[in-house]
Amino acid sequence: MIILFTLGGFVLSRENINKFWIWGYWISPMMYGQNAIVVNELLGKSWRHVPPNSNVSLGVAALQSRGFFPYEYWYWIGVGAMIGFCVTAQHLFRSSSLLPKSTWEASGCKIRRFWSIAPENRSSQPNRDSKIVITMHAESINTEISAETINRSKRGMVLPFEPHSIIFEEITYSVDMPQEMKMEGVVEDKLVLLKGVSGCFQARCFNCSYGSWLRLAEINSETKKVFIEEVMELVELNSLRQSLVGLPGVDGLSTEQRKRLTIAVELVANPSIIFMDEPTSGLDARAAAIVMRTVRNTVDTGRTVVCTVHQPSIDIFESFDELLLLKRGGQEIYVGPLGRHSCNLIKYFEEIEGVGKIKDAYNPATWMLEVSASAQELALGIDFAHVYKKSELYRRNKQLITEYSTPAPSSKDLYFPTQYSQPFLIQYGACLWKQHWSYCRNPLYNAVRMMFTTAVALLFGTLFWNLGSKTYVGTMEPSNNTW
Repeated sequence: MIILFTLGGFVLSRENINKFWIWGYWISPMMYGQNAIVVNELLGKSWRHVPPNSNVSLGVAALQSRGFFPYEYWYWIGVGAMIGFCVTAQHLFRSSSLLPKSTWEASGCKIRRFWSIAPENRSSQPNRDSKIVITMHAESINTEISAETINRSKRGMVLPFEPHSIIFEEITYSVDMPQEMKMEGVVEDKLVLLKGVSGCFQARCFNCSYGSWLRLAEINSETKKVFIEEVMELVELNSLRQSLVGLPGVDGLSTEQRKRLTIAVELVANPSIIFMDEPTSGLDARAAAIVMRTVRNTVDTGRTVVCTVHQPSIDIFESFDELLLLKRGGQEIYVGPLGRHSCNLIKYFEEIEGVGKIKDAYNPATWMLEVSASAQELALGIDFAHVYKKSELYRRNKQLITEYSTPAPSSKDLYFPTQYSQPFLIQYGACLWKQHWSYCRNPLYNAVRMMFTTAVALLFGTLFWNLGSKTYVGTMEPSNNTW
């Protein structure tokens, strides 16, 4: 592109181009297009005046001064050349867009939405009426945790943290009604997403990469290094040490590895509570299981983790401890523990009159969404949100909210003395250090930059060889009040 633009006849005229670069002048589409434009303009009536002591018009003199061809037929040559270039470019574009499917899938251009559902229900569509909000705590009901995981959980991590609980009561949240829904006949101005949602995310703990630099204040370097190693092991990133993140779908880390890295970046800030919005979205079953194992490891350190998940598989669903299920309109229909193999959830819905029993080996998450769908409510003539408000589970949750809403005598308000954990100079040094290692770990990028810089230097050096040393010395005398 540099050659085509530089040798197009505007930066350098044809007479100033060295003989060994003249081929670039003739292959540049810019030259043909520009020659057609200037011929069309400068050979017109406005430029036909012939000045004294000259045998050519002003337009022809201007064309000759810049090395353009002062002939009318060059207008049609330029038009024909530009049409030829456009046809060639279109042909090349269409050829590249007709690559075999395997080629563009391998290059990361494939766009697909993966739904993590059980194999026996893979053909079913996701239920858009409900959304799952789940919280996990360290005292998991799931007994299939290995002894090694339990021992690591009891050891804790090198940096202690203060467990926190979240209590929310009668939360209502709405947004402006989308124009698409108004065009379909909806008359309301607001779309309610949450309506009277209450709950308690309890903190329950065992009895006992670069991000930490910016986010952990008043911690010595050695402790930070030990903590980073613990986080790397926790999210299973040791095998990816020194790897580049790269571009999504092109190179570097996979989608699943990027999600684990995102979790690690937040963990190095040593949080007490972590919120994750659909950590398994866009992943296949294997990748989703790896990410959720990382989430489970995080929970086993005693931290509270709140996730939103759409259509999880059986294994993923039963790795959670508690469930907050909302129907369309933002109302609660179940808030409470899942139990072993989702026994508490299944028992709750099966006790509702009209709800059928779950089949053997059926995904509890899929069954839960099916029996609580809007169509099922109409068929049974019940409101699951109303049923929940009349249940013992609702009263138990209200009691928990009341208990945890009272601060402990030794508690104190959260306080942040500064906007950032580290001052500006430390932030600057950390960013400079990160960029330095980013270049050091990408030798191909550095090699390309060096080769490109060298090539451009040689290109401009040869294109403008000896042109800068030519100077014009002359005099101009005034004539008739003009110069």
